Amino acid sequence: LTVQTSSEIASLNFSTNNARIAALLKPSSNRKVIREAAPHERKLFTLVEELGTTPREELEQPTPLRGPDPVTVDKILRAANDAKEQIEFLAQRHEEITSSIDNQVNMGDEASSSGNQMSKIEEDIWHHEKEILALEMIKKEYIKKVNSLDEELAEQKHLEEEEVKLNHRLGMLVLNEDDDFDDMDDSDDIVVSHELAERMQLLEFKKEILAELDQSDIDLNVSIPVPSQQAIIAAMILQMVRNVGGEIPLADLKDQISRAAREKGWQEREGINALYLL
Repeated sequence: LTVQTSSEIASLNFSTNNARIAALLKPSSNRKVIREAAPHERKLFTLVEELGTTPREELEQPTPLRGPDPVTVDKILRAANDAKEQIEFLAQRHEEITSSIDNQVNMGDEASSSGNQMSKIEEDIWHHEKEILALEMIKKEYIKKVNSLDEELAEQKHLEEEEVKLNHRLGMLVLNEDDDFDDMDDSDDIVVSHELAERMQLLEFKKEILAELDQSDIDLNVSIPVPSQQAIIAAMILQMVRNVGGEIPLADLKDQISRAAREKGWQEREGINALYLL
């Protein structure tokens, strides 16, 4: 049996042989129960405000003077199509919102990662700057040693030249000894002899020093140790002295070093030890 409209459903006979049910329901209640389902069916297919406005008459309850409007196939199809379009719209909107949320989460993760990376880079730069200061101090020590060697070499060269001059002078004295020995002043001979002895002794002493320096040459390939906290603080002290033009009270310098050590999380005595080490 195929039923087309609600009016056909209302015209059906739903009489029952069950005495208990027949006693509870009035003779007209059977059809009324079926007919009252029509407004609920219309509400199920009513469009929402975004898709249109449903006529007020379709939502009103039936009255004794006006029966319920029939639910046609066109209404059901139209409501189904509208519901399908609304579902597709909501699905598309859901996909857009989900994609936007994913993008925001990714951007937040990238920002957090970038922040961590920047802080790590800044920390690495700070460590490199301190290492550079420590290396500059070591470089200055090597430069002092090299300059000292240059001075020793220049002194040795000067002494060798003096030795040559003295030997030449002695040779001339020996050659001219027979000719003008009687004319020479004894005091001059004594002075020359003393000068020669002193210069010869100084020359021997310098040669011994240069020999020791040659045996203990500076190894430029030796690995430079990682600077300690005291070395880093010492470099900071030198930088502070440079910034103030080379003159700073000791009390002010102690305060600045103690404050810098506290900011780095070091003990204050490390700064004081580095200060007295310099």
